Amino acid sequence: MACCLNALPAILLATPRALESMDVHKGVLHVAPIVKDRQIPLYLRAKAVEFLALFLAQLKDLAAGGGGGSTVEVAGRWLRDAVHDLEDVVGERAAQLIEGAATGGAACLSEDMLEERVTRIAEMF
Repeated sequence: MACCLNALPAILLATPRALESMDVHKGVLHVAPIVKDRQIPLYLRAKAVEFLALFLAQLKDLAAGGGGGSTVEVAGRWLRDAVHDLEDVVGERAAQLIEGAATGGAACLSEDMLEERVTRIAEMF
């Protein structure tokens, strides 16, 4: 199960089309409640935080010009929508922490740094 959880973000967030699907289907609203549910084991809640942080990092990369042209504008809208949805579910402070874990984009997130951050965020709930 852990291997699947590690591979899932890479698979789901690999393309702009996958990111668009997350936006269209309001994926943040489906993943974010996992972060708050204390009946779910901490490692799974941390994986949900990690997924959300990587999702936001990918959107930040695209919005910063990683996709070029109209993709930048669309990714900016997706990013704003995702952050707003995240704030609605987990609250503004937790959303800021999750977004902060994505600071610098996906390439800047070392595995150890990300794991430490997401576990701390998941422990907040």
